[in-house]
Amino acid sequence: MLCKQLALVFILGLFLCPHADALFSTDFEEPNPFAKWEIVSPSPVQDWAIVSDEYAASGAKGIRIASGDRYILTKRVLLSLNSPELKAGLYYSFDFKINKSDITADTSANIWCTLLSFVMSGNQSVLYGNPALLLEKKGPDVFVKMLMRQKHGDNPLTIPPNPMVCVVPGMWHSISVFISIRDSVLIDSLLYDNRFIGAGTRKLIGMPAMIEKVELGAEQAKRTPVSFICFDNISVSERRPASVKLMNQITISQRLNKTLFHIGDTLFLDMAFAPFGRKDYLDLNVRSSSFDTSKEDRFGVFNRKRNMVFSLYNSIRVPFKGDEGLNAWRGASAGDTSAQNTYPYTTFLFKKYRFYPDRGVGTVALRITGDLEPGAWEIHGCIVRTSDSVAVQNLAPLHFTIARKFPLIVLVGCGAALLIVFGIIFMRMTGRSKEKGPLQGNINEIADKIDVFLATAYTSSILSNEDIAKAVYLSRSHATALYRRARGISPMQRLRDIRMEKACEMLDKTDKTISDIGFAVGFNDQNIFLRNFKKYNKLSPTEYQKQKKTV
Repeated sequence: MLCKQLALVFILGLFLCPHADALFSTDFEEPNPFAKWEIVSPSPVQDWAIVSDEYAASGAKGIRIASGDRYILTKRVLLSLNSPELKAGLYYSFDFKINKSDITADTSANIWCTLLSFVMSGNQSVLYGNPALLLEKKGPDVFVKMLMRQKHGDNPLTIPPNPMVCVVPGMWHSISVFISIRDSVLIDSLLYDNRFIGAGTRKLIGMPAMIEKVELGAEQAKRTPVSFICFDNISVSERRPASVKLMNQITISQRLNKTLFHIGDTLFLDMAFAPFGRKDYLDLNVRSSSFDTSKEDRFGVFNRKRNMVFSLYNSIRVPFKGDEGLNAWRGASAGDTSAQNTYPYTTFLFKKYRFYPDRGVGTVALRITGDLEPGAWEIHGCIVRTSDSVAVQNLAPLHFTIARKFPLIVLVGCGAALLIVFGIIFMRMTGRSKEKGPLQGNINEIADKIDVFLATAYTSSILSNEDIAKAVYLSRSHATALYRRARGISPMQRLRDIRMEKACEMLDKTDKTISDIGFAVGFNDQNIFLRNFKKYNKLSPTEYQKQKKTV
């Protein structure tokens, strides 16, 4: 009874608890990013942990940690289980990413590694992780789960009980673990990508004295599901994560944050949602912003150029609207080879499609064809639960743009002009290299050129170090080194500064919404924009606006 009451208290506290400053945080941008951590591995930390802008979820740097025995970062906290902090509850939050190429090919059973472990001690000198966060491989996929124990070596409580929190390779995911101990009862919860996954309680047997340390990293001596994990934005705080969504909601993200597409490109959508049964399904709507017909009756009538609607409930068959100007539904199957050159097969790529309603994950791949209207497009979605006849639309629209097509004669003319321009540039570069030799120009001039490029290209959400280096005809490493020597910061740090300056300027001078401003300055992910803005200004965009109005 006590455990149920405490669990109820936690659920209420999850949505009502007050904000507080972080007790510990790092984004690995410090001069010595390992100074805050204890290293227990006998191998040099540089052999298995790399800090670089390549591994950053936001800001300038993140870390990549290899999996292996004691390849972990340890934060010694020595927190008594009777402390006021644990009684009130703490959130341990971080962003992480795995790459598909890093997933091991091993198909044997029991392939897992720790991701996060709260190490308890003081009970007969036994150290054990409680709770512990794991990555576990099931078939081709990797899942997250949390284990809670009453004592060392017992059968743990698993949250969630079944493999349903799938980690999408190549995407950044956010995790928050809530931990509280009241009257010898451990209260935990797991939040994943701003969704409340579940909570549990365990009555501790042989009460340990303290949480001695917290360990982060893919530790496992033998088989592991991944070879590397990237981490960023780690914090321990009394503050609940922002924008926590219940598990009956859906999130859809565009892979690689790409927003501009040309004819022949493929738009990938990675989905995460509350697992559902055979009677429920997910409606997906991809439409042009110029589609002004009624959106009633499940996103409106089919329009080949402007409005497409699909219904997803398994990985084999997909109902779709396919009669021009009507709400009539048809069905398409992955194994149907007789109509591969007709709609929807020309657009909906079944070979790359997967949808697992019992796991709460899916991927849709859409080919951008010449039939689609150029310009701004939107993506909408809702879960339809036929068991209670309730359709819950809970996805804020995603946006992308289809580039306009040009007549062949224009393309030929542009191609000829580009050849002439590149020929002139090549001759000038060749002459310059003969006069000065490679990379002997003034460092400040190179930095100035990079600044000019960033000032015009900051709106691109896929701008990379390689793009910056190409703008000054240097390698990525050389361009970064020269810019850092001239300015004292990296080009990516300068890019972040420009984006934040432009965002502040728009907040001051326009009536655009915060999400529109984030999109306008090169952020597709609203959470990453808000995190960068607060890191730069020490205020959220809303707080910034209020302060300006006060002044």
